[in-house]
Amino acid sequence: MIILDAKTDFSFLRGFGTPKQWLDRCKTLDVMAFGIADYCSTWGHAPFTKTFKDTGIKLLYGVQLPVVNKLDRDGRHSLVTLIAKHDLKALYDLTRKAHEQMYFRPRITWDQVEEFDGWFVINTVNELDTRRVGKLTKGFGGVSADTHAWAGVPEVYAYAPRYPSPEHRQAFELCQKIAGDTKQGEIELRPLHLLRAGERTAICGDHPDALDHMQRIADETDAKMKFGTMISTFVPKKKETKIARLRKMAEAGAKKLGIKLEDKYLARLDRELGV
Repeated sequence: MIILDAKTDFSFLRGFGTPKQWLDRCKTLDVMAFGIADYCSTWGHAPFTKTFKDTGIKLLYGVQLPVVNKLDRDGRHSLVTLIAKHDLKALYDLTRKAHEQMYFRPRITWDQVEEFDGWFVINTVNELDTRRVGKLTKGFGGVSADTHAWAGVPEVYAYAPRYPSPEHRQAFELCQKIAGDTKQGEIELRPLHLLRAGERTAICGDHPDALDHMQRIADETDAKMKFGTMISTFVPKKKETKIARLRKMAEAGAKKLGIKLEDKYLARLDRELGV
């Protein structure tokens, strides 16, 4: 069984479950490849790598990001799941870029999605029922972002489990309540846990081709996390150190937020930059 897009504790109130809880569930279901694709976050990659080490379960490193037609003051957006294929740098560079382009939330453009060196899944929802079947694009031909012509693009199961097991439902609903997204008991009734194969077919429908495409992702993906290695960095301007550049960025951010850089903030900034 292959999972592409789980939302975990590292989706910060949009998902629930520690790496250990997800691992226990994966072992129960004989999962062979597990994709972590948290909302606007790659913080879970390192702890999941450590927890899943030597378990025989292949980790797929991903992230879910809002995507827009252009970087204007329009809050409307779609969602795309990005999955690293051979290395993590392209994934982390684009995630960082999404935060730099933030307007209420991190975001990227369709052009940036199509330039991504890895897999990407367009998260779509069938309006007639609760089936959630993603459209896999990278490696299977291009897709027009302007016309959103997804017809003929290969499908994959992308139902984005939000918590590992049915018994975690109440904890997940509490997270949603804390986030202010909903009141307890008002979340859609469909199961949001990591489904068994039969449960997934019953809810999402029978899509043999989708399984084949997911198998291809698992087989062709070999991205691994190397600890102690800087994967993604930003380049400072000429004649400027990285620390000096970072200090200017922090000061500019404080000004944008209307925060006066008092002595206590400057002292903390010095300490953080020293670290």
